[in-house]
Amino acid sequence: MLENDHSAAAEKILEAEEMVTAAAATLQAAIGENRMAKAMASRAAADARAADDRASFTEEFGDPGDITERRRDHSISHASHHIMHDAERVAKVASGTMRNALEDERKAMTKLEALKRTEGELKTDLQELHKIIFKKAMDDWKKKKQMQH
Repeated sequence: MLENDHSAAAEKILEAEEMVTAAAATLQAAIGENRMAKAMASRAAADARAADDRASFTEEFGDPGDITERRRDHSISHASHHIMHDAERVAKVASGTMRNALEDERKAMTKLEALKRTEGELKTDLQELHKIIFKKAMDDWKKKKQMQH
């Protein structure tokens, strides 16, 4: 029975270690996603500023090329603002995922530590039980041996 408890504890330890690994992997993925989203937002903001600057420097509207260039710059600015806002939302979601992954990892580590303590206690109990069984067997063997002589 105690051997079964020890086996079950060892299995739970493996499961807890897998939970820690999964939480760490999720955290790393979220960190990467967060960094990429922040970089994308920064790039989009820079693109929007550059397009706004180009549009404001186009002074003449008589030339169809100038009008087309100004429209293009406004379109780029508008699209860049959308990209920037979307990237900021992705970064916000990734930050939430990071917080959740950190909490999951903390919980899994706490569970793992508790399971390892329990496993240690079970090992100690099992060793003591084996000693008692061995001592009892030796005592029985000695009694039989004395009875035979």
